[in-house]
Amino acid sequence: MARAKFYFDNRPTRDGRYHIKLSLSHKGTSALMPTGVFIKPEQWNSGDGETDPHIKKTCTGYKALNSIISEKLHTVQQYINTLVLDGTINSYTTATQIKNYVQNQITGKNDNRGLVAEHFKSFIERCNRQGTASVYRETLTKIAKYHDINSLKFEDITIAWLKNFESLLRKDGLAVNSTAIHLRNIRAVYNDAIDYNIISMASYPFRRFKIIHEKTAKRALTLAQLRQLRDYPCEPAQEKYRDLFMLIFYLGGINIVDLLQIKEVVNGRIEYRRAKTSVLYSIKVEPEAQAIIDKYRGVNQLLFTMDRYVNYKDFLHRMNSNLRNIGTYEMVANSARNPNHVRKNKKSITPLFPGLTTYW
Repeated sequence: MARAKFYFDNRPTRDGRYHIKLSLSHKGTSALMPTGVFIKPEQWNSGDGETDPHIKKTCTGYKALNSIISEKLHTVQQYINTLVLDGTINSYTTATQIKNYVQNQITGKNDNRGLVAEHFKSFIERCNRQGTASVYRETLTKIAKYHDINSLKFEDITIAWLKNFESLLRKDGLAVNSTAIHLRNIRAVYNDAIDYNIISMASYPFRRFKIIHEKTAKRALTLAQLRQLRDYPCEPAQEKYRDLFMLIFYLGGINIVDLLQIKEVVNGRIEYRRAKTSVLYSIKVEPEAQAIIDKYRGVNQLLFTMDRYVNYKDFLHRMNSNLRNIGTYEMVANSARNPNHVRKNKKSITPLFPGLTTYW
C-alpha cells in the first residue's frame, strides 16, 4: 500500500540547515517530496512510536512550521487515499509516478496518464519484441498525422473518432488489412489502459465498432512453379535471393527473421525459438538445404546476410524486390521529354511470378 511519512534529509544546505521532506513508498520503491521547511538537526524529533515526528519547541515558530509540514503530509496522503478508493492505485508501478501525480494535482497540471500518446509509449516500452514495438510506433505516428497527439485522451476515442480515423487511413492509400492493423493496435493499447485502471470500460468504443478485414488471395506456388523457380537461370545478382527463398522452403517455411538469427547447424538440425511466438522448433537440414547454407555461409551467423546488413528489414526489402523481378526482360528505348537529354535504353521486365515475396 502506498503511504507518505516525514523524512529528515541529513544532507545540510549551505547555511547548515536540513530539509524536512515527505517520503512516498509504493510497491517497494520510494520517492521524496519537498516541504520547503528547513531546521537544524537538534530541532527535529523523529518520533518514538508514542509521539509523531515533529519540530521541537526549541525552534522559532515551531507551531507554524509543524502546521505547514502536517498539512502537506495530510494533503499528499489524501491524494493517495483517493487513488485507493477509485481503484487506480495499482496502475502506478512506482512511488515516483505517484509523486508526479500528486504534484500535478497540487499545481493544477493535468495527469498525463490519460493521454493516448503517454500510454502508447509505455506500452511500446513493455513490448518484448522489437518488431512488435515498431508496428505500434508506426500506429502512433499515424495518429499524430491526423490528430493533436499531445492532447488526445482515451475518452476522445469514440466510435465516431474511430470511423473518421479509419476513413483518413483509407484515403491515405492504406489497404483494408493495413488499416485494420492500426485499429487493432489502438484497441490493444486501449485495453491495456483499462487493465491499468487509467480508463473504465464504460466508455469502451470497440463493443460496437467492427474492425473490417478482407481475405487475401492465397500466396502459393504449385510444385511445378516451385521447380521452375528453383531451376530458372536468374541474373547473378538475383541468384542468392532465389536460393534463400528455396532454403526457406526446405526449412519448413521458416520466417526470414528467425533464419537470419541462426548461428549454426547442430547434429544435422536447425533448432530455434520463433521470435514472434517463442515456440521451439527443430528442423532437419536436408542435403538441398545444406548445399545452400554452405554456399552462403556467414562469419558470425549461419548465413552471410547479417554480416553485411545492419538489420534484417534492409535485407528483406532487397530480397523481395529481387524475387519480384526474376523473369525475362528486354531493353527498350526510353523516351525523353527533353530533346537535349540523351535517350538511354531501359530494362522492361516480365516477371516470372509477379508479387512473389518470402511469405509465398
